[in-house]
Amino acid sequence: MEEIHQLPFATIIKLRSDIAELVIDGDIEVNLQMLGLIHEWLLNNLDDSFSVMVNRINSYSYTPEAHPHIGSLKGLKAIA
Repeated sequence: MEEIHQLPFATIIKLRSDIAELVIDGDIEVNLQMLGLIHEWLLNNLDDSFSVMVNRINSYSYTPEAHPHIGSLKGLKAIA
């Protein structure tokens, strides 16, 4: 059963205990603090080894500081 969690700038849909879908709101520039909130939610709500599907339905970007940290989260086995 899906669980939907709303962050101020994104929606995270927990599809299974080890898979989540991430939908960033439109016209957002994801900074390091925002990425930290996403990482915190994933670590606290998914299994130790998990995957994330990033839904690119909306247009958004990452700050230069946040970009190197995408996909570097411990426990993240796949990102699509």
